[in-house]
Amino acid sequence: MENEVARGFPEFHTAGFGGPVTIPVKRLDGLILRKVQQDLLLLDTESHQIHQLNETASFIWDNWEQVPDPVEIARLLAQKFDVEEQVVLNDVSAMVGRLRELKLLVV
Repeated sequence: MENEVARGFPEFHTAGFGGPVTIPVKRLDGLILRKVQQDLLLLDTESHQIHQLNETASFIWDNWEQVPDPVEIARLLAQKFDVEEQVVLNDVSAMVGRLRELKLLVV
């Protein structure tokens, strides 16, 4: 399943079926974080932009450095919100891709 997820991201590299997947594991340095109720605000001090993450995106962000694996984060989210893992996996993959586009997750 990891290779299927990795195929959605051209930057990801796989070592074949069951092999390691190279994924972005580092959050951008220089961010200022503020929790506001269920949301997380990220202030990018370089670009002077504020990004607002909802509860689900905040969960992904908070867990990414300890669990830099979309499949495992999807499992955790599915358990937390009592939803189907495959549906959550699509959401996690999309959010990780968006965080990469915004350069909030970097290699």
